[in-house]
Amino acid sequence: IEVKAMGKVNDVKARAGSKVDDLTTMAFERIS
Repeated sequence: IEVKAMGKVNDVKARAGSKVDDLTTMAFERIS
């Protein structure tokens, strides 16, 4: 059960990270 919970947390972190990366890339594109 703990392993599955950790996996879900990692998935959420990965999704949030990818979203942040997309936002930062979009911001850089707008600046440039």
